[in-house]
Amino acid sequence: MQESKEPQNKFEGCQRISSSSSTLFGGASFEEPRCGTSQGKEEDAFACNNGDHGSSITNVQEDDFVLPELLPSFEMYENLLSNIPQSSFDTYFPENPPFYEVASGNQSIPSEGESGNDMRILTGDIVGPDNHEGTVDGRRFASGPAESQIRNYDDTKGIPVENIYALPRIKTPIATELYVTKTAPKFGQLPKHESMLREYTSGDIIHGYFTVENKSTKPIKFDMFYLTLEGTTSSKTQSPFGIQKTTKRILRMVDMAASRSYNHEDVNTGEDLCGFFDSIDKTSFGLPNSRILNPGDKRKKFFTFKIPNQLLDVTCKHGHFSHSLLPPTLGFDRPSSSHPELSTLKFSESLGYGRLSERGSSLWLNDSSSGSLINYSINAMIVGKDVASGRVCLMSEKKYSIRIVPFGFQNNPISREKCLKDLEDFDIEIANRLGMIEKYEWNAVAGNTENGTLKKKHYSEEDKIQTEITYSIASLFNTGLKNVFLKSVRNIPSSQPDNTTSKTNSEKIGLITIKIKPPSNALPYWCPNLIQKQNVFSVRNRQNQKNWTNLRGLLSVEEREKLENLRLELVCMQAANSIPHDPPEISSLETELICLTTNTKDCKPVRFHSDLLLKKHKYNEIKKIFKEILENIEAYRDEFTKNQTKINLLLADDARASLRNRSLDFSDLMPSSIIKDVQVLANMEANVVVMKNALKTKLVGEKSVPVASSPISSIIPRTSRNKKTSPSNYHHSVLSHRKSNEWNQVSSTEYKRTLLLNIKYNDDFKATIVPSFESCLCSRSYFLRVKLHFDKGVGSAEIDIPVQVKNSFI
Repeated sequence: MQESKEPQNKFEGCQRISSSSSTLFGGASFEEPRCGTSQGKEEDAFACNNGDHGSSITNVQEDDFVLPELLPSFEMYENLLSNIPQSSFDTYFPENPPFYEVASGNQSIPSEGESGNDMRILTGDIVGPDNHEGTVDGRRFASGPAESQIRNYDDTKGIPVENIYALPRIKTPIATELYVTKTAPKFGQLPKHESMLREYTSGDIIHGYFTVENKSTKPIKFDMFYLTLEGTTSSKTQSPFGIQKTTKRILRMVDMAASRSYNHEDVNTGEDLCGFFDSIDKTSFGLPNSRILNPGDKRKKFFTFKIPNQLLDVTCKHGHFSHSLLPPTLGFDRPSSSHPELSTLKFSESLGYGRLSERGSSLWLNDSSSGSLINYSINAMIVGKDVASGRVCLMSEKKYSIRIVPFGFQNNPISREKCLKDLEDFDIEIANRLGMIEKYEWNAVAGNTENGTLKKKHYSEEDKIQTEITYSIASLFNTGLKNVFLKSVRNIPSSQPDNTTSKTNSEKIGLITIKIKPPSNALPYWCPNLIQKQNVFSVRNRQNQKNWTNLRGLLSVEEREKLENLRLELVCMQAANSIPHDPPEISSLETELICLTTNTKDCKPVRFHSDLLLKKHKYNEIKKIFKEILENIEAYRDEFTKNQTKINLLLADDARASLRNRSLDFSDLMPSSIIKDVQVLANMEANVVVMKNALKTKLVGEKSVPVASSPISSIIPRTSRNKKTSPSNYHHSVLSHRKSNEWNQVSSTEYKRTLLLNIKYNDDFKATIVPSFESCLCSRSYFLRVKLHFDKGVGSAEIDIPVQVKNSFI
């Protein structure tokens, strides 16, 4: 544990053992109760320490203090926070924490007014064969199944904390508020609230505090208080019953110091502020151990969260590493219809976003979410008993939305060959399982496939980023128009053949191929101007500035560079029967940013190459294949159900033994998890949005491009063989006429050309381009679509270039 740079509190008379946690669950500590009086307007029932705290309150950390990195206390989390008990909380959680015996044998006496029956003294007498004894700084404590510090009683039925949102909600006069601050809040000082446009990235620290106030004239009993940082993903897919929405909770971090616990310290400074009164906002620090809020009683506690670099490994059931990376905030978490300000909510085209005036409300951005929603929020929830029904319910809750744009760690997209190979392997696995089912010889199933065998689907395609366009240019003096003109001059009937017409092919025929190597660097994350200004490096606190510098240091030199240039290689091949001619010139070019968002109702078993989803015919073909597989599986299942009794009679003895005297079910041969995976692929959705004005592009020249030249092209300059361009047009043309951007002849029928495109965002672009990501329910990928328009009526060609968007630049 890293120590604070500030002087520590001098509590010579206090001996305690602390078991703290941070990083994943926040900070918390167990402490023995200590007696004393609090400084302020009121006496607190759980005031703890004697001595003058005046100096210790001012020993607060500065902006650049180092947050202690502490191992999580899973024992404390399991006992205090993982379950919501339905029996008496007073029995489940004693009012006072466990008491520890000093190794010397001297036992501290409970403070006056505290019943010894409320405390369980852990001494060496309770250490049995199954218990373990340890020492910390000369003090010993016992732990083990015989007597734990906090014991879950066997007769107590708990509700998993994950189901807390399913609890019934009741209206109470408890007002809960959440505040996020620029730096760690300090007791006795006016806090500086964070901007509502603030964005956080991987490793950033979120500081803040919450207040809980009883606004009634009667005491209110509560049981538990939870403070969490949570993230959820939602997707919408089409189902036979209509649009289906699926939500998955991907992140849940608990600040155990801020939640209801026996801790009374400020985790940011280590100060013991038990029951202290803050005259700035008229609050008392900490929640009472008695779990009773007196009339007009307003409580406060600080919290700290650290944005993780990635999610837990168990987030994705298929183990895709890209799905365990933190996805960015996406979409708009629209408030409920009962919200009083919902009618005033409007999207501002000039600002590029919309929001409610309420602090902590979600930002409404134009991020092309296409029904996807990724939301992060700090949640405060008070759980207690409903007086009328006696059931556990939510007495008060508050949510503060947080925008998270994770750092652009290296995460290479899957190659097309790997994606196709995984699809083929998955198809083979299903075919093998259906083949096993066929071995049981049910006549009804044989008709479902041709000759009793399954057709293997082939997913083969070359991994090339290129496009082609064929052209045919007919000369004016070799067309039918010329013949008609000559016939009219010579008074030759139009029906009579003209012997002067050339018998040879007079067309200029060729093929233009456009190729590009996928860029390795990425486009920067983009958001409206006001949001950018609130998140520049200079306005971040010192902790988050240092974090950003450290994150940038993890990148290679190439990854630190933005994607600003694209190099396109053009090859023009003239047909063997074509007359020699100059290749068509580029009259204009366009660039568009293509946004591809995919939605599924569960995790895909295979990572997809984005190009397979961008092309509609490929995307529909894959969906069609898996819909056929799903129909095949359902047909097999129906026939198996009809013949299940007969099939079980045909089982061999060893097969019956392996089933342990139970009947063979269809799920034994085709697990439900595989069927669900097929359903996911058969019903996935891909939404494409074209952003025409997102980028501005210009064609630039290079100093030198190594291209082999023929003797003719080296002797005769290209400018002398092309139509002369006026000086004014030369200087104001969008296309540069430098050597590197011109056609260079490499053989009698082949020409090559290199185009260097400079790209960047339009300064007045108001939409939001979130970083590329993949998750279990939704994903986002991008393409740069380059359109080249050729002169002489040749037409246009376009190429889609996959690019990454990363939050690695400021």
